[in-house]
Amino acid sequence: MLLFPSILNAQKVFKIAVIEEKTHYPIPYTAIALIKQNLAVNTDEDGLFDLDEEVIKSGDTLLVTSQGFLPEKLPVRFFEENRVVEMKADTLKNTLFLVAGNKNQNLWLNNDFNPQKLGAFAGPAKVEDSFDYLQLAQKFELPEANAMLKRVKVARLIQYIDPQSSVVLPNSRVAPERTKFLLRIYDVDSLTGMPGKDLCDSLIEIKNNERKIIRINVTNLKIKIPGKAFFVGVQLLRLPFNVCYVELPSSPKSSFTSSYSCFKPSIAISDVKHDKLNTYVLNFRNEWHPYTYFAPDYTDFAISAQVEY
Repeated sequence: MLLFPSILNAQKVFKIAVIEEKTHYPIPYTAIALIKQNLAVNTDEDGLFDLDEEVIKSGDTLLVTSQGFLPEKLPVRFFEENRVVEMKADTLKNTLFLVAGNKNQNLWLNNDFNPQKLGAFAGPAKVEDSFDYLQLAQKFELPEANAMLKRVKVARLIQYIDPQSSVVLPNSRVAPERTKFLLRIYDVDSLTGMPGKDLCDSLIEIKNNERKIIRINVTNLKIKIPGKAFFVGVQLLRLPFNVCYVELPSSPKSSFTSSYSCFKPSIAISDVKHDKLNTYVLNFRNEWHPYTYFAPDYTDFAISAQVEY
């Protein structure tokens, strides 16, 4: 069960279930966002989250999104009498073309970054920074259409976490941070040029406790890229499992620090600059935007993809 951060001390809390409309199966890791308050959590493995009575009275709007389902936008007053959100499956599938020929050519994309030189990461750098995003996505361009996605590499920040307090510690004797996230593969939206339809119906859940470079083999999922561009996304799960607390400067010139809660993993920024920006983020309103925090000095996340023709 999960609470929005602003209602952790609430007295009256309701348990809300997110389920599939026809089967009534729970939908895990669904993104739940309060639009006006700009807050978000994910449902747990059982499709549950907690909602406070005061939030229900606030007049806010809840946006519910999950892979493979149509988004649901509900006024919070809906939950005065309801404790279940039923989501409809997205039946509009992408038309995926068969791979022409059998060239057996493998191509790595955006694989020129140096893991030893990765010093920038997507996330807050100081307390006043906001990082209110549900997903990050790296855009890839292909020389030809109709490729098969084989492997993905994701570089992330490794920190050391006190397992009791979840506080980041400068002490290598403490175990490396654990993390959990979902990998998403998107086609390009023909109108916006940003992430569009999912190209994979399967839930790709990644758990990793130690490695800086996470290697993911998706060959068995048979993911076809119909056009000459696609996106690899990292869906951040706003779960207790992923939370950590870091000390950040209160201001650029201040010697004082403040504790700031954030969610892992922190995705690395590639040290290699390319001709155009390829980084995008999904906000709590379910809107994609270019991620320009490091522009124009950096253009890509340290995410690589291998395709085969």
